Amino acid sequence: SPTLSRLFADTPYEFAPPPVQAETLRRAQNRLFRQGFYDREGTGRPDPVLPDAIANFQGFNHLRRTGRLDPATLAALRLLPERGRGGPYGDEGYRRGPVPGGVYEGRIVQ
Repeated sequence: SPTLSRLFADTPYEFAPPPVQAETLRRAQNRLFRQGFYDREGTGRPDPVLPDAIANFQGFNHLRRTGRLDPATLAALRLLPERGRGGPYGDEGYRRGPVPGGVYEGRIVQ
């Protein structure tokens, strides 16, 4: 099964603390479950069927089928950090490039 860091590679969550990654994954799993792409409610732990569930969601939503929670998939699931929701990523949410106190090259800057 995939690791949390692999699922979140090149996203604002790639270097987030494991509890943040696990909670984001749990929320993603629950959204995939409610939409019929995943066969169980979220646990926050990756499992062997998760990449297929993500890939099926991506295909249905005309996204590149990576099987990972990449930025486009997180956006489609409405799971990208946004200003006003506790994140320093600007009004339009996650974006690449230097953002003071936010994201640089797709990674959270402390």
